[in-house]
Amino acid sequence: MTVGVDKLEKQEPRRYWNQIYDLLPGNWSRLSRATAGFAIVNFGTRAFNFLLLVPVYSHFLNPEQYGIVSLSEAMAVVVASIYATSFEASIQRFYHLHEDPLRRRACINTLIQLGMVIMAFICLLAFTFGPWIISRLLPHLGIPFYPYLALAIGTLALNQIISYRLSLYQAEQRTRKYLSLSLLLFAATAVCSVTLIVVLRGGALGMLAGKFLPTAMVAALASYLLRSWLMPSWDKDTLKTFSKFSLPMAAYPLIILGLNIADRLILQHYRTVSEVGIYSLAYGVGMAMSLIALSLYQSWTPVFYKAARQGDASKPANASLVSIALLLKVAFAIVGISISPLFFSWLIDPRYRPGAAIVPFIICGYLLRGFTFSFHVPLLAAGRTLATSASGAVALAVNLAINFTFIPRYGIYAAAYATFIAYAVELIIVYFVAQRIYPLPYARSKIAVSLLLLFLILWLSQGPFRGNIPMVAVLAAIAVICVLHMARGTAASKVG
Repeated sequence: MTVGVDKLEKQEPRRYWNQIYDLLPGNWSRLSRATAGFAIVNFGTRAFNFLLLVPVYSHFLNPEQYGIVSLSEAMAVVVASIYATSFEASIQRFYHLHEDPLRRRACINTLIQLGMVIMAFICLLAFTFGPWIISRLLPHLGIPFYPYLALAIGTLALNQIISYRLSLYQAEQRTRKYLSLSLLLFAATAVCSVTLIVVLRGGALGMLAGKFLPTAMVAALASYLLRSWLMPSWDKDTLKTFSKFSLPMAAYPLIILGLNIADRLILQHYRTVSEVGIYSLAYGVGMAMSLIALSLYQSWTPVFYKAARQGDASKPANASLVSIALLLKVAFAIVGISISPLFFSWLIDPRYRPGAAIVPFIICGYLLRGFTFSFHVPLLAAGRTLATSASGAVALAVNLAINFTFIPRYGIYAAAYATFIAYAVELIIVYFVAQRIYPLPYARSKIAVSLLLLFLILWLSQGPFRGNIPMVAVLAAIAVICVLHMARGTAASKVG
């Protein structure tokens, strides 16, 4: 439930964050702590590792070596997308589908065991036939399957085991456990990677091995922590329900894969491996936006699913929850656009500087993707998963058409713009489909105004005030204040 504006006016003046904290429904205290916890985890395991260590990596890995790592991991994602199909999303959804602990355990046990069996089978095929497939289908890739691609594939497979335990911690809203396991993986990876890259000068192979070894150790621990959820038998009803839920969106991981790696493969075909390395590093810098969106997503989705069991009565509160999360994402994107030039000028090796111009568009692309995933949740709650694959297929077609047409001439700039446009197309389709199937009264006007402010800052930073960092920072600060004010208003009144 929401609190009226009249009640807000009677309260003593406080900062926006405290007002939003008090006004959101139900368990906002747990929600805010969860968001902070997930943010620490995501930045610790991904962004912090990248943003602090990449300045080091960029001095010990040349663009060609970084391109080898990027392409190896991209090919590994191809394999992972096959066995990771919808399992993490299913764990989140199915955990809140059953209130009986025994029924819930049987359901989760079936999902995890099925996921592990499929993963083991696909990895066996990859390690057996991978070298032959690469030599036949991608003869110009220029990267041997063993050891580069094999290490990357093994790392993602082991990380899938860790993700099952993390998904359960997220569903259980046990953020501290999630935090501990994730930071353990981060710390082990950071120590091992620095040792192999900086101390032993292992190059691209050292970077891949530095991720594989600690992931193997933490995966063993995660398997032990999953023991209470596992049983020798499988639940047939869960298999039937899972099939109906997951098969319509089985293609979606492959579509996301195409959106993530097609530009790199096309770049490698038409341009150089060094340009792939520059583009990948720029995407890594913009990754901070995706992690902020992910942190908010991880914290509110369990609350959404639990409330959705109440039917239509939960829709206003859930719409308010999602609207505030979207507004906060826009605020963070504005900050990211304004400070990204400083990061490149201060910390990144000059060989990677051409990537600075595309980072603001990468940030906006990740923001649109975060919006899309937010609108996926109502579709998943309604069990209508086919729309996710259909909208993603349209976005992928747009992305490929732009990439093949313009990358030969414009290189990394065409790749960044193509991804941004594709995510915008997918967002528009998903929003209208979700509103038709599971309508929610979002704060549409406020979200639209916040996006206009974002794109105004983007235009000013790339046009009239390009290079004028202080002016862009001042304008961005004003825009952020406006967006936070709208978030406060959304929390203080009913969403209409």
